[in-house]
Amino acid sequence: GACLARHERGLDLTQRAASAATHQQAYPYYQQLRLLYPRRAFAAMRFADRAQDEGQTQGKWDRYEKGCRVMALEVGDCYAMMALNSADPSATTLKQAAASIHRMQHALADAHLHNAKYDLERDDRAGAKKHLYKACSVRGNVKDLDELAHFRMTEGSRNGYLQAETLYRNILAVQPSPSAHYALAGALRATGNITGAISEMGMGLEEDSQNLAMVLRLGQLWQHSGLSTGLAEASMRFTEVVRLDSQHILARFLLAQTYYARGMTKESILEYGEVLSLHPQHCEARYNLVEAMYQAAYVRGRAEHEAAAASCIRAQLQSEYGATIHPLQALRYV
Repeated sequence: GACLARHERGLDLTQRAASAATHQQAYPYYQQLRLLYPRRAFAAMRFADRAQDEGQTQGKWDRYEKGCRVMALEVGDCYAMMALNSADPSATTLKQAAASIHRMQHALADAHLHNAKYDLERDDRAGAKKHLYKACSVRGNVKDLDELAHFRMTEGSRNGYLQAETLYRNILAVQPSPSAHYALAGALRATGNITGAISEMGMGLEEDSQNLAMVLRLGQLWQHSGLSTGLAEASMRFTEVVRLDSQHILARFLLAQTYYARGMTKESILEYGEVLSLHPQHCEARYNLVEAMYQAAYVRGRAEHEAAAASCIRAQLQSEYGATIHPLQALRYV
């Protein structure tokens, strides 16, 4: 009788809170619900929302943190209910508990991701890491794994890259994902596994062949691979990007670089010219064009390009950011 009365009281408070005209009017009912059900997260999360409505930045996140703890207790209670009713798998209570667990796990994981985002905003990486791992332990879907993998990538440590590699492989074991291949290639490149990175980027392109960012990145991986066929493979990828987007400045610049590195000086000069037609203030392209013109013994127009390069580099040297050209190269124009 007492349990039934408590249940009916909870339903009544929930209905009153739902029918309240404003959040402010509903909060007294949430307060009573929290006292009636201290191990239920609904009321606790509503009080976190109230803190947000009132602009209580710190108070809001403290309450969300508490809401996560209460929600974890509620999930545990649902598991306990399932254990108590496991003798009769057809029992309605067992099915309800299973549905509640599924719903609560999603809500709890989302709450942990929410808190992790806040921790990152205030540069609390330890707190963010804790919440991201908890989200993975509670639910562990592709979204949770991806958020944690991205976090580990941003650590900038070898261990972080290795952990991210494992997480991205787990994602790919669940579902195909060009973006996961792209990210995994980045993790492999960061640990020095260039051939693995090239392979992963290629697999990503098999699933999304028109992804220019992936084609460009694959070209860059080949360009800096040190492999005998690297520059030729890079040129092919950059050419593909330019074929699909003739206005792609970076692809044209990189293509000009690979042409020059392969000894194709004339082709390099033409491509740097295309870059400058799209971006006349591209200082690196202007400087590289002058170097290529000297290499090919081109005289016509070289003085004008040399003067423009000198002006651009002097302006960079006088700026607060400094020159993007190597200092020893820049000295030539000072």
